[in-house]
Amino acid sequence: MTRICLGFTNGILKIFDFKTTKYTACINFRLCFGVIKPLIKFDEKHMLVGLENKFVGIFNIKSRKETRIKYSEELFTNIFTIPSQKNFIFITDENFFYAWKKSFGNWNLDYKVFSQFKIKYSSHIPKSNLFITSDGKDCLNIWSIFKDSLFFSGKIKIKENISKIESSLHEKCFLVQTKKNFMHIYTNHGILVHILSEPMCSKFSNHSFFQNSIKFYNKNILLTGGTSRNISLWDLRVKKIVRQWKGHIGSIEQIDIKNFHHENTSFISYDTSNVVKLWDIRQECETKSFKIHNNRISFLKSF
Repeated sequence: MTRICLGFTNGILKIFDFKTTKYTACINFRLCFGVIKPLIKFDEKHMLVGLENKFVGIFNIKSRKETRIKYSEELFTNIFTIPSQKNFIFITDENFFYAWKKSFGNWNLDYKVFSQFKIKYSSHIPKSNLFITSDGKDCLNIWSIFKDSLFFSGKIKIKENISKIESSLHEKCFLVQTKKNFMHIYTNHGILVHILSEPMCSKFSNHSFFQNSIKFYNKNILLTGGTSRNISLWDLRVKKIVRQWKGHIGSIEQIDIKNFHHENTSFISYDTSNVVKLWDIRQECETKSFKIHNNRISFLKSF
């Protein structure tokens, strides 16, 4: 991992090179008055930039050009891409799914679907054509893509209110965090396989179970970070934390991992003090660190 994309609260997007420790590109989305969140890698050339004023920006990494689409009259709750739907961007707000399609170089709204359930949290189920949504209450709603539209497919009941949904990009599983500090891990068929809870991490007395960021590293390893300012590595085979790294001075806001393969052992994180760190799982240590001045980070993405 040598480069990362940084989004800032003032609408600026920058690319930072760890090797040279310099910015290699900068684009200004401030005309949209949007906080950049989230950042998604669309393909080898483009990043998707979510702007909180109802726009999505599409940034060409090589040409440094950008395109903007106004997707809704409401604020979005999430933005997706799906490997099997290569020319589509999926966007959700509180009441609708929007499917934008790229055709002959232009982006157009292909279809939108009303949800009778409020959409507060949402995610794509990996290696499938299924979506999960939740209004923050005690159940998950399942949606399927079929013949260029979305259809409600069923529910998964959770006994607690939901605070986060996180999918693995490379494994057939997803995670649901509840407001009572439990993490439920399911297969992409909706079968519960793990429940992680606070007593399992009692060995680490300074570990806070409130997680701002949760990322799958592979099918057996989960990385979490939050208000404890530590990054924890969970081994799902034994259902507990087996490693923990210190170094952040603020609450950890986000952890991101480049597309997983056996040679990639690094990940990045940033905290509320605007410090970005590069870590290596194999070496079990921090390898690089730098502090951002002037601009407040709102999101980052490795590529």
